[in-house]
Amino acid sequence: METTEHVITVCMRCIDRTAKTRPGAALAHVLRHTVPQGFRIAQADCLAGCGRTTVVAYSARGKATWVFGDLDQTDLPDLLAFARMYASSREAWFRGRDCPKKLCDNTLARVPRFS
Repeated sequence: METTEHVITVCMRCIDRTAKTRPGAALAHVLRHTVPQGFRIAQADCLAGCGRTTVVAYSARGKATWVFGDLDQTDLPDLLAFARMYASSREAWFRGRDCPKKLCDNTLARVPRFS
């Protein structure tokens, strides 16, 4: 049986305008050590969510891609809850309000799966 690889991609370019930092690397590091089995953490130079610190995308073959913004390490519980939800779903086509609260409020895109 083939196992689907799930990927969480974190933007490295996003800037926290208050702290004048790029928090993507720190978030990717924490995710690497806490994400459920079956996930890989990837880094992107830019996810085109400029102005929405930090942008994170969930993707997998045969599943919808989700993109969220305005995240940081304090959102780790919601990011991990969504990872479990995403992994257990066949197509990952949820209503936004079914996502953890912070992610529901900060959804940038839900892209349908492609075959």
